[in-house]
Amino acid sequence: MTNTGGPGIIAVDECMASGLQLARLSPKTKNALKKLVFQEAIVSNPVDVVATAGPEQYGGTVAALLKDPNIDSLLLVFVTAPFVDCEGIARKLGEIGKTSKKPIVCQVITIEKWQEVISLIRESGIPVYDYAETAARVLSSMTDYGKIQMKEVPSYKRYKPKKAEVAQILKRTKGKGVFLPQKDVFAILQSYGIPVVKTAMFNKKDELLKTAKKIGYPLVLKVDAVDIVHKTESGGVILNLKDEKALKAAFGKMSRKFAKMEPSFILQRYLEGGKEVIMGVKGNEGIQPTVMFGLGGIFVETLKDVQFRLAPLPKQDADEMIRSIKGYPVLAGTRGEKPADIDGLADILQRLSNLASDFPFIDEMDLNPVIVFEKGKGAVVVDGRMKTV
Repeated sequence: MTNTGGPGIIAVDECMASGLQLARLSPKTKNALKKLVFQEAIVSNPVDVVATAGPEQYGGTVAALLKDPNIDSLLLVFVTAPFVDCEGIARKLGEIGKTSKKPIVCQVITIEKWQEVISLIRESGIPVYDYAETAARVLSSMTDYGKIQMKEVPSYKRYKPKKAEVAQILKRTKGKGVFLPQKDVFAILQSYGIPVVKTAMFNKKDELLKTAKKIGYPLVLKVDAVDIVHKTESGGVILNLKDEKALKAAFGKMSRKFAKMEPSFILQRYLEGGKEVIMGVKGNEGIQPTVMFGLGGIFVETLKDVQFRLAPLPKQDADEMIRSIKGYPVLAGTRGEKPADIDGLADILQRLSNLASDFPFIDEMDLNPVIVFEKGKGAVVVDGRMKTV
C-alpha cells in the first residue's frame, strides 16, 4: 500500500524479487475501500491512496486490508506530504500496529522535519526502513521464518548401520585428503543400508570373463584409479556391453588408454530404465555436513538444479529436498510416465545424512548417478566417489 505511485511500484518489484506474491483483494475489501478513499485512488494491489490521503483514509485503508483473508502481510510506503496530517497518520498506524496479528513493515520517505513520524510508527512495533529493497527483504525473511515455525515437528528414522566396519575402512584414508577406491565407497554405503548396483573389481585380463559371468550381461566397464575422479569425462566408462565379444573389445580399448596408470577395473550390471539423480555430501567446519540432491547425469552440470540441507535429515527435509528441485515433475511422472520411487530416494538421503553426521571428516561425497525406478521399486547407487580429510 502506498500514498505515492513511483515508490509503490518499486516496492512491488522488490517484493516480487524477494519471492513474495501479491495478494488479490477480496470484493468485500474493494467495496469498502471505494467508499473510503478519494476518487483518484487506485483500489488494486498495490493500493494507492494518493498523497492527499489523511489519517482517516490512510489508516482506514490499512485496517481494511488487514481484515482481508487473502492478505497475509502488508508493506506500507508512506511519503510525508507537507499538506496532510503526517503525525496523525503515524499515530493511526501506531494504534493499528499494537493490535495487528499480521506482519506489517513500513518504508517512510521523509526529511528531518518529520523524524517524529518514524518514532511514532516504530513505538507500535512496526519496523520502519528508508528503502523499499530493505523492507521487502525483511518481509520475505519474516515470511520464510513463519513457514519454518509452522512446519510439523521433524521425525528422524533410526537406522542400525555397521559403524565399526565403516570406521575401519575410513581409518585407511583419514587425514590423507585422498579419494577412496570404488570398492570401499560401495562397502561404506552398503554398511548404511544404501543399495548399490551389483559390482565386482578385477585387475588382470584373465579375470575379465570370470568376473563378467559373476555379474551377468548386459555390463558396464569402468576404470578405477586414484588419479581419475570423473570417469565419464576421461573415457573410463563404457555402457551396455551385451556379450563377450563387446566386453573384450571394450576392455582392450580401455586397457590401452589407461595403461600408464596401472588401474583396476570395475564391472557392473547395466541397469535399464529408471531416471538419474545425484546425491552428495560436503563437510563443513564448525557445523553439520551439507547434504545435496538434484537431477543426475549431465543435468547437474548444465541446469545446476540442486537442493541443500544440513545433516542429519528428518523425513520432512528429505521429502522437501526432492520436491523443491525444478525438475521434480520429471520424477513425479509427466506425459503418462509412471512416478519415480520418491520414498526410496528419501530413505537413501536420510541414510546418507546419518553417514555424514557419524563421520564428519568425510570431506566430500558424490553419488552420481543414482538410478531411481518407478514407485515401489527403489533406487540404486551406480557410481560414487568419496574423500576424507
